[in-house]
Amino acid sequence: MNCSKLNCTCLATKRPVLTFASKRWPTAARARAEVGLVVCDTHAVDDVAEYVTDAGWAQIVATLRAAGKAEPSRESLQVHYVALN
Repeated sequence: MNCSKLNCTCLATKRPVLTFASKRWPTAARARAEVGLVVCDTHAVDDVAEYVTDAGWAQIVATLRAAGKAEPSRESLQVHYVALN
């Protein structure tokens, strides 16, 4: 399977996973969201802006509010990678 990055033909090796804490309980368990993409080693960067835009963050917040969940902290947003099997 090739990397999801536009015009990249490298073999995908990882799947990005986003995690974030709530504003109210910053030390509680972090929320985890798997991103439906796969990337190669070169495109597995630590910059969350590669995956979450301002509009995307607003959608995350709205979804959590609608579900009655605590408001997420954008400052705590991180991207991690899981190796593909």
